[in-house]
Amino acid sequence: MRRTSPFSGGRATREPLFAAAEPASGWDSSEQSTDVDGLQQLCDVGQIVRDWWLRTENGARILRVGASDVDAVEAVLAPQLPRRRYVVHSRYTFAQMRELEERFTAHHDEWGFETFSYQGLDARSQPYAQATLTQVSSEVAAWADTLPEDLLRLTPAMQPA
Repeated sequence: MRRTSPFSGGRATREPLFAAAEPASGWDSSEQSTDVDGLQQLCDVGQIVRDWWLRTENGARILRVGASDVDAVEAVLAPQLPRRRYVVHSRYTFAQMRELEERFTAHHDEWGFETFSYQGLDARSQPYAQATLTQVSSEVAAWADTLPEDLLRLTPAMQPA
């Protein structure tokens, strides 16, 4: 079972929200709209596995995307967000993320989730799911071990003092 602890050596660590090089001409901070024609359709057909808007340090609002089909996504987004998008090929499929969502929804009470989310993007714009559990049962551990590496982050609800 894979566990990611937010603690390292007794000190809290924080992963950066976004770790990608800025375009040579910089992120465009003059436009702030999040209305993008065709975005929902790309999500609906699974070409976008996960997306998230992020405000950069210079105030630009950019769309980060983990995509199953980078070319199709770029064809729709590039004309609308010329310096406001960051699109990468997703290590995981839309179906894998959907399966996690369905499992979490079906078993959150039974498995003792304190919190859960299947909508995360890591610093490299790769999708992931996370769950905080009171106790990791053998059933949860066995299921988690069947998942691809880094797809699910399990953390304990309580840490030793």
